Amino acid sequence: MSLHDCVDPKAGRRMEKWVVKWSRGQAEFLADPERRAAAAERRRQTMQMKAAVYEQVARMLEAAGVARIQWPFYQQFAWDMWRQRFKDLGLAHLALEADIAVNGWVARGLGRSMLESICMQLFGVRPGEDVRE
Repeated sequence: MSLHDCVDPKAGRRMEKWVVKWSRGQAEFLADPERRAAAAERRRQTMQMKAAVYEQVARMLEAAGVARIQWPFYQQFAWDMWRQRFKDLGLAHLALEADIAVNGWVARGLGRSMLESICMQLFGVRPGEDVRE
């Protein structure tokens, strides 16, 4: 009897069903070389875009004299904004999301002015601005 069975007698069976479903889907994915190649290409493109965003933010932070220990946090903010930008929800929505994200990162200790300049220079949106489309 496993620990899961002690807590929930049906847990073992649920876990087996999940593993079977996952394995079947994984097997289908691995059997199709075109799907694997397409997924690998999407991952490669995403990583290239992420590296480009990180590099642009690094240039901005270096010019502003921000301590290097804080760079990953600003870069993560920029990556989050980049993902929001490509959801294609419009500038008004992006400005609202940027305002929420800026407030969240400021609460964690980052500088508001630097976050806002990242939004303006990389994404062309001012956080919290009322943009009518």
